Amino acid sequence: MSLKELTEMTTKSGFKWIIIFVPGLLFSIFTLIMGLILLDGQGGFSGAGHAGIIGAVLGVMVLFIQDFFATSLILLSMILFPPLYFMIANKITIKYIISYIFKHNFKDDFIEKLLSFVNKSISKRTDKLDKVNDFANVKLDLLKSIKTDTSTSKLEKRVLLFLLKKSKLEDTTMTKDTKISDMIVEKANQTIKEITKSNNNAFYITFSIHLTLLILAIIF
Repeated sequence: MSLKELTEMTTKSGFKWIIIFVPGLLFSIFTLIMGLILLDGQGGFSGAGHAGIIGAVLGVMVLFIQDFFATSLILLSMILFPPLYFMIANKITIKYIISYIFKHNFKDDFIEKLLSFVNKSISKRTDKLDKVNDFANVKLDLLKSIKTDTSTSKLEKRVLLFLLKKSKLEDTTMTKDTKISDMIVEKANQTIKEITKSNNNAFYITFSIHLTLLILAIIF
């Protein structure tokens, strides 16, 4: 992968992350403000801050009783939705990077990199395994090896770690002639193909739930 191609991929993936996370964060701030406006005059917070943790908990309970949806909107917009949008943006971005790698024929470079880690990991083992249970340990060894490797870039690590985590090695049916390296590469290729077919449904579903909660808070 040339510097130009790497720059293009990084720029596009960064933009992808921004258009997922920033709207989600801004909408969380908006719904938080709306929730506070809807609760204005309820008085559930009055005095709660001076009564310590117990008073704060009781105050929140009172707010739930007085206006369940508005209170839920405030709490979820502060605690749940921002980190959820952040995680979704990260996942969609890494999927985009993998799709970019696949579509621009850079897959072999990453597969070779993964294969080198596999060979290192199984160098102290036999090349073949008879027990499927051993795959859990092989996967853990690979994840640890990639995380601690200093010669691999952060981007490559993110891609390789994501591929490994998504590859269901534990579900593989092995024969005595099956090589671990071949099986892992096959699983990684399957994962890449699945990722290229993925979409932004996680964001749309989360945003729809968030929007529905806002509508319910306004109506009720």
